[in-house]
Amino acid sequence: MRVLILFVLTLTMLIPATGMAAPPDGARALEADARGNLYLARGAGIFQVTPDGEEISLVNFERQVISLASGPRGRLYALDEAGTVYRVHADGTAEIVTKGLKDASAIAVDRDGTVMVTNISGSVGPAVP
Repeated sequence: MRVLILFVLTLTMLIPATGMAAPPDGARALEADARGNLYLARGAGIFQVTPDGEEISLVNFERQVISLASGPRGRLYALDEAGTVYRVHADGTAEIVTKGLKDASAIAVDRDGTVMVTNISGSVGPAVP
Protein backbone atom coordinates (compact mmCIF):
# COMPACT_ATOMS: atom_id res chain seq x y z
CA MET A 1 0.00 0.00 0.00
CA ARG A 2 2.83 2.45 0.75
CA VAL A 3 4.19 2.10 -2.79
CA LEU A 4 0.85 3.11 -4.30
CA ILE A 5 0.52 6.13 -2.01
CA LEU A 6 4.04 7.31 -2.80
CA PHE A 7 3.38 6.89 -6.53
CA VAL A 8 0.26 9.09 -6.38
CA LEU A 9 2.17 11.77 -4.46
CA THR A 10 4.98 11.64 -7.01
CA LEU A 11 2.52 12.20 -9.88
CA THR A 12 1.05 15.22 -8.11
CA MET A 13 4.46 16.82 -7.65
CA LEU A 14 5.80 16.14 -11.15
CA ILE A 15 2.92 17.50 -13.17
CA PRO A 16 3.26 21.16 -12.04
CA ALA A 17 7.02 21.02 -12.65
CA THR A 18 6.40 20.35 -16.37
CA GLY A 19 3.86 23.13 -16.73
CA MET A 20 1.14 20.57 -17.56
CA ALA A 21 -2.22 21.12 -15.89
CA ALA A 22 -3.09 17.40 -15.96
CA PRO A 23 -1.41 14.09 -16.75
CA PRO A 24 -0.72 13.70 -20.49
CA ASP A 25 -3.34 11.78 -22.44
CA GLY A 26 -2.89 8.04 -22.17
CA ALA A 27 0.12 8.16 -19.83
CA ARG A 28 0.18 5.03 -17.72
CA ALA A 29 3.43 5.76 -15.88
CA LEU A 30 5.61 8.82 -15.26
CA GLU A 31 9.21 9.13 -14.13
CA ALA A 32 11.61 12.08 -13.83
CA ASP A 33 15.40 12.12 -13.97
CA ALA A 34 18.00 14.35 -12.32
CA ARG A 35 18.35 16.45 -15.50
CA GLY A 36 14.70 17.55 -15.40
CA ASN A 37 13.41 15.23 -18.13
CA LEU A 38 10.02 13.61 -17.68
CA TYR A 39 9.39 10.14 -19.15
CA LEU A 40 5.87 8.99 -20.05
CA ALA A 41 4.75 5.44 -20.76
CA ARG A 42 1.90 5.45 -23.30
CA GLY A 43 0.84 2.07 -24.60
CA ALA A 44 3.99 0.25 -25.69
CA GLY A 45 6.00 3.46 -26.08
CA ILE A 46 8.14 5.67 -23.88
CA PHE A 47 8.26 9.40 -24.55
CA GLN A 48 10.70 11.93 -23.14
CA VAL A 49 9.56 15.46 -22.31
CA THR A 50 12.57 17.77 -22.02
CA PRO A 51 12.74 20.68 -19.55
CA ASP A 52 11.89 22.95 -22.54
CA GLY A 53 8.64 21.01 -23.12
CA GLU A 54 9.73 19.16 -26.28
CA GLU A 55 8.23 15.66 -26.52
CA ILE A 56 10.43 12.99 -28.10
CA SER A 57 9.45 9.39 -28.89
CA LEU A 58 12.24 7.43 -27.23
CA VAL A 59 11.47 3.73 -27.74
CA ASN A 60 8.62 1.34 -28.57
CA PHE A 61 8.14 -2.20 -27.31
CA GLU A 62 5.82 -5.04 -28.33
CA ARG A 63 3.82 -4.90 -25.08
CA GLN A 64 2.30 -2.13 -22.98
CA VAL A 65 4.67 -0.46 -20.51
CA ILE A 66 3.17 -0.45 -17.02
CA SER A 67 5.92 1.05 -14.86
CA LEU A 68 9.04 3.24 -15.17
CA ALA A 69 11.92 3.88 -12.78
CA SER A 70 15.12 5.87 -12.97
CA GLY A 71 18.34 4.64 -11.47
CA PRO A 72 21.88 5.78 -10.85
CA ARG A 73 23.97 7.16 -13.71
CA GLY A 74 20.84 8.40 -15.51
CA ARG A 75 19.55 4.95 -16.36
CA LEU A 76 15.86 4.47 -17.13
CA TYR A 77 14.09 1.14 -16.59
CA ALA A 78 10.74 -0.01 -17.96
CA LEU A 79 8.46 -2.91 -17.00
CA ASP A 80 6.00 -4.26 -19.55
CA GLU A 81 2.78 -6.20 -19.01
CA ALA A 82 4.50 -9.50 -19.82
CA GLY A 83 6.89 -9.10 -16.88
CA THR A 84 9.93 -8.01 -18.90
CA VAL A 85 12.26 -5.40 -17.42
CA TYR A 86 14.23 -3.26 -19.88
CA ARG A 87 17.15 -0.88 -19.42
CA VAL A 88 16.47 2.04 -21.79
CA HIS A 89 19.41 4.01 -23.16
CA ALA A 90 19.41 7.70 -24.12
CA ASP A 91 19.85 6.78 -27.80
CA GLY A 92 16.49 4.95 -27.82
CA THR A 93 17.87 1.42 -27.65
CA ALA A 94 16.87 -0.98 -24.91
CA GLU A 95 18.19 -4.19 -23.48
CA ILE A 96 16.36 -6.87 -21.53
CA VAL A 97 17.39 -7.05 -17.87
CA THR A 98 15.10 -9.98 -17.11
CA LYS A 99 11.84 -11.41 -18.40
CA GLY A 100 8.97 -13.69 -17.44
CA LEU A 101 8.28 -12.14 -14.03
CA LYS A 102 4.89 -13.46 -12.96
CA ASP A 103 2.22 -10.85 -12.18
CA ALA A 104 4.77 -8.00 -12.06
CA SER A 105 3.11 -4.65 -11.39
CA ALA A 106 5.75 -1.98 -10.63
CA ILE A 107 9.48 -1.36 -10.48
CA ALA A 108 11.82 0.81 -8.45
CA VAL A 109 15.59 1.19 -8.44
CA ASP A 110 17.66 1.85 -5.32
CA ARG A 111 20.74 4.11 -5.19
CA ASP A 112 23.03 1.11 -5.77
CA GLY A 113 21.22 0.25 -9.02
CA THR A 114 19.31 -2.79 -7.73
CA VAL A 115 16.06 -3.09 -9.68
CA MET A 116 13.18 -4.15 -7.43
CA VAL A 117 9.86 -5.49 -8.75
CA THR A 118 6.48 -5.82 -7.04
CA ASN A 119 3.74 -8.18 -8.11
CA ILE A 120 -0.01 -8.04 -7.66
CA SER A 121 0.18 -10.12 -4.47
CA GLY A 122 2.27 -7.35 -2.86
CA SER A 123 5.58 -9.23 -2.84
CA VAL A 124 8.75 -7.25 -3.49
CA GLY A 125 12.07 -8.66 -4.64
CA PRO A 126 15.07 -8.04 -6.86
CA ALA A 127 14.48 -8.39 -10.59
CA VAL A 128 17.67 -10.41 -10.96
CA PRO A 129 18.56 -12.84 -8.15
